Amino acid sequence: MILDPIGPDGNNKLGTKVLRKGEAHFFLQPGENLEDGTVKDIYILGNDEALLIKAKENFEKGEEIIPSG
Repeated sequence: MILDPIGPDGNNKLGTKVLRKGEAHFFLQPGENLEDGTVKDIYILGNDEALLIKAKENFEKGEEIIPSG
């Protein structure tokens, strides 16, 4: 997860995050940081496994508000 990534215009997009998936080789640009300062391990679920997730905040879609948890 890269924090404050460089956008296509060459400026940092402060307050945003970008998830780099899969095997990748890249250098962080000036002003970019890794979340928690480390690369995270990926977890592959088996056919008999699942994830239980809960939203941390409400999601707003237009005028409609979808409550979390």
